Order: sequence, then C-alpha cells, then structure tokens
Amino acid sequence: MNQTMNKNFFITIGILILFVVLLSFSENASQKSYFKQHAQDIVAKCATAEYRPACYDAAIPKLMDEGMSMEDAFEVTRAVQDIDDMYFYCHVLGHYLAEKETAKDPLRWKDVVARAPSGICSNGAIHGAFQARFKAETLPDASVDELKKELTGVCEPRE
Repeated sequence: MNQTMNKNFFITIGILILFVVLLSFSENASQKSYFKQHAQDIVAKCATAEYRPACYDAAIPKLMDEGMSMEDAFEVTRAVQDIDDMYFYCHVLGHYLAEKETAKDPLRWKDVVARAPSGICSNGAIHGAFQARFKAETLPDASVDELKKELTGVCEPRE
C-alpha cells in the first residue's frame, strides 16, 4: 500500500513538473511572438525612411511611453536586428532607452546601469544612464570628491 502511494505521489509530481516546463516554453514563445510583432510593425513603419536606423532609434523608445519596460524594448531591438541586418549599431538607441528609464526616477540611475543589458547596442544603455544623471553637471576639481562618493558601488550587483 505504501509503495503504491509513493509511486502515485512521484507520478503526480512528475506530471506537475512537466506541466510547469511546458507552460514556461509556451510563455517564452508567446513573449518572443510579442516582441517580434512589435519589431515587424516598426520595421514596416521605417521601411520608407531615408535612414532606417534613425527611424528605429526614434520608434523603439516610444514603446516605453506605452508602458513597455526598458528590458522589453531591448528585446524588440533584438527582434528588429533579426529582421533588418542594416541595424547592427544601436548604441544611440541604448542611450535613449536608458535616459528614458532614468527619467522615471533619477535617484535610481544606478539601478538602471545594473539593469542595462550587456552585449547589445554596444552597451549604450550604461552610457545613457550616466548621461541622464550627470547631463547638466560639469566636473570641476572641487566636485571630484563628491562624484567619487556618488559613483562608489555603481558596478556592484543590485537587487
């Protein structure tokens, strides 16, 4: 009797694990489809632009105005790059996306640096977060010590 219960328990657990794995694959495919659809819309919109990369640099940040996260906007960027191989350099776009994200809460600019995806857009998002934080400031010698304090820990892992 105990062996039968143990066997049924493990079968049930196995079925649950399989269900979770299948659900995860389904969600991932759904997300990729979501990003691809946005990318296709943007590529179609920019198809007649004189310089498509500049059109993409303008169109993709607008997705964040519609509620898309910075990370998801970068996924759309990857999808655009998959469709249009002329859009290999998107460093400026990285600036725009991080600046837009930093503008939501300028005090959390270090979090934006930590969330900036590496390996896409030549790490432009990191530059964009720094620019958003320090855009109106110059760096006179008197302020160097203050800046050192502010920059401490910027490259440390964040939640």
